[in-house]
Amino acid sequence: MLATSVGGLAVTVGAAVAAAGWYRASLVAEARERGFALYDEGKYREALEPLSYYVSRKRSDAEGLVRLGIARSSVFIENNRHLISAVAFLESALKVEPGNREALRALMPIYRQLGYRTELVRVADALLASDPRDARALEARLTASIEQGAWNDAVGDAEALVEVEPEEVRWRGVLLDILRFAERPVDQRLALVDLWIAGGEPDGRYRLLKAEQHMLDGKGDLAKAECQLAADRGISELASLERLVELMQLIGLDEDLDRTLKVSRERFGASLIGRLESRLNFLGGRNDQASEVLDGLWNGGERSWEVGRLRVISAELSDDVARSDRAMQDLEESVAEASAERAKLQAWTRAVRASRTIVGPVRPDSPRVTPAVRREAREALIRGLQSWPDDSFLLYRHGEMNLASGEYVTARQLIEAAFQAESRRWALAGVRASHA
Repeated sequence: MLATSVGGLAVTVGAAVAAAGWYRASLVAEARERGFALYDEGKYREALEPLSYYVSRKRSDAEGLVRLGIARSSVFIENNRHLISAVAFLESALKVEPGNREALRALMPIYRQLGYRTELVRVADALLASDPRDARALEARLTASIEQGAWNDAVGDAEALVEVEPEEVRWRGVLLDILRFAERPVDQRLALVDLWIAGGEPDGRYRLLKAEQHMLDGKGDLAKAECQLAADRGISELASLERLVELMQLIGLDEDLDRTLKVSRERFGASLIGRLESRLNFLGGRNDQASEVLDGLWNGGERSWEVGRLRVISAELSDDVARSDRAMQDLEESVAEASAERAKLQAWTRAVRASRTIVGPVRPDSPRVTPAVRREAREALIRGLQSWPDDSFLLYRHGEMNLASGEYVTARQLIEAAFQAESRRWALAGVRASHA
């Protein structure tokens, strides 16, 4: 009888254990299904909880680790904790499945944001080992070489990008810049552009590249002729059109410029050309003019980050605090509450407001600049730059703060970085960098 009872108990316990195991397995499977579905819908914040539960119990699933890493990187946490956590998940996926291209690709922008250059190059090299024509890996490695000033190393990757993405004319411009910094003669650079022209011109952008090379060589008349040819052929891409307009202003091609803008309004629309003109006003220091155009664009329904950001910056540089505060409020309200985008955007606006106290003009209502106020402003700027590492205005403000504190070397580096972030075309940052 006792043996029968013990045997029955063992069966009951075994059944209970099996049932519990089945229940746990069903919870894991359900978490995977729900997490993957939310991820596929782009609902990264909502996907975090089920994906975290699933991965904590299935650490050998590389796909789950990758999805969790990407979701984690997309939901902002201060001090880049979301990125550092994402790295851990993505690197774990690579340990489970070495060479996982999705994990490697996801790591590149994260390492770029964190400023981990060595890790960025390692990941890019791993991608290129299996596919030498991977454009994003080539771009990442090229960026690292440029940041290090390794111009000769950068030449090969720039040439590869021109070959891999021949329609992306920007790579040709990057290659010409690298060749110049690598001290290749201007004749060699011009011969390269002529070779591209002989192969067929998509529009006037190759002529623009040639005009820029002539300007760098001090040949204004030759640059003028190429600018006219570029305008005649038309520019089909906005960033290049911005450079052409700026160069035409510099050279004094007023009639050609008016004609170019008229044609461009028909091609791109008045809104895009308005953005271009306002940006050129900002770069040239005409901030009041920029503000008028930008306010018109915003009130007309152009609620983009680009327009909103420039509205704030132009008002700040005009020392118009009320206008800047309105622009920041408009910008914040244009993004959904409790979203990652809102949190990231607010890191930027807080940095602008806090740094204004230190570098802005003194007003009757300005708070006294105590060490605590200065420390708070510096911390806000650092947090802002963690979210927006290449933002020219935050870099500039941080440089001005260091200048006010007598930290001249750091100040010059930051203001020079702001100048570089605007392709060395922001007049104010250029002047300040040369005198910092």
